[in-house]
Amino acid sequence: MRIDPAATKTRSISLTPLIDVVFLLLVFFMLASTFLKYSGIDLATASTGEAAADKGPVIVVRVLGAGRLEIDGAAAAIDEFGTRLATTPALSAAATIAVQPAGDATVEDIALAVETARRAPARAVVIVR
Repeated sequence: MRIDPAATKTRSISLTPLIDVVFLLLVFFMLASTFLKYSGIDLATASTGEAAADKGPVIVVRVLGAGRLEIDGAAAAIDEFGTRLATTPALSAAATIAVQPAGDATVEDIALAVETARRAPARAVVIVR
């Protein structure tokens, strides 16, 4: 006597649990993310090949790191940068302030120097290498 094996039912894979898990992950990441407005610093772009004499005086500010910087070669602390920049003889409405970060300068010092330079009565603030 021959006994045939019972026919197995083939089940289709249900996608409902997968959709539920994806929905829960989506809700979790939407609620866990921060909705902050990230603001940038507006800078003028440095252009190459143009005559610097037409642009007015250029004040070079080197950010050295550890709270130190140089304004046209004169050493200064980052705390007194605003007052030292205001007393710079070359500062005028036609001047360009070029911020040049050194290799060990922190982002905080660079951002503080750029923000302080933007408050000065200068035509533009640029970051150079």
